[in-house]
Amino acid sequence: MDNQSQTIPNMDVAPALKLYLESIESWKENYKKLLEGADIQSAANQNPYAEGYNQAMANWQSMCGELYKRFIDDQVELCRFLSHRWENYRDLPRQASHCRNPAELAQLQIDFMNRMMSEYAQESMKLMQPVNDLLAKYSVGRSIY
Repeated sequence: MDNQSQTIPNMDVAPALKLYLESIESWKENYKKLLEGADIQSAANQNPYAEGYNQAMANWQSMCGELYKRFIDDQVELCRFLSHRWENYRDLPRQASHCRNPAELAQLQIDFMNRMMSEYAQESMKLMQPVNDLLAKYSVGRSIY
C-alpha cells in the first residue's frame, strides 16, 4: 500500500501543547524561586522533619557518590578480568590442536570449563565485597552475599 496516499486525520494538539507549555512555565517559576532562595529556608524551619530529611539526603548523597566510584572501579576490574578470559578463549583452539585423541580433548574442555567457572565465581565475590562493605557502612539492609 502506498504510504503517500494515506492521510493523517486532523488532530487538535492545542490542548496538549497548552498543558505542556504551562508545565514548562511552572517549572521555570519554581526554578527561579529556588535560585533566589525565596522562603526555602523558612519553609525548612517550619517543617519539623526537615532536619532528619536533610541528614538522610546528605547520607544518601554520600553513599551514592561512593557507590558510583565503586561502580567505576568495578567496571575497570571487569574489563581487566574479561580481557584475561578472552585470552584463555583465544588460546583454547591452539591447545586443542595439540590433543592426540578425543579423551585428551575432552579433558582439556573439562579443565577449561572448571577453571572458567572458578574464575567467574572468584571475580564475582571480588567485585561484590566492596559493595557489601559500603552497604554495611551505611546500614542499608543486609548485605547481598
